[in-house]
Amino acid sequence: PAPPISLENNKMSKNVSRVKSSTSKLTIDELEANGWMAAKVEFYNAYIKRMNDLFGVIDVLAVHPVTKEVIGIQATSRENTSARIKKIQESPKAKKWLQSGCRLEVWGWDKWKGKCRIQMRPLRLTLSGKILER
Repeated sequence: PAPPISLENNKMSKNVSRVKSSTSKLTIDELEANGWMAAKVEFYNAYIKRMNDLFGVIDVLAVHPVTKEVIGIQATSRENTSARIKKIQESPKAKKWLQSGCRLEVWGWDKWKGKCRIQMRPLRLTLSGKILER
């Protein structure tokens, strides 16, 4: 199988040729291209007419069969990454997710020269219980 995608940096990854896709679809495609099994876990609540994320902060859930890692990803536009990180930092469920040993990241997508690019922002839990970028 392909080696796991390197999620340890804050730099732009390879360009993805598909431009007209949702951020969740782009994220799933990127993960699967790197050997992960991924699924969209946000859903539309017709009663309140809005999207609901898993635990309020996760759009895509992925597992890697070789490394046995579990990662929750908030997929968004690059311009909204800071707002999503703030939302996660204020979430008690995000803190429990990180305490469980799972990874949590915000992936921001944008377009450059007709192609989509990704910025990965990994998060960590400090000993004092704060959620910070890695």
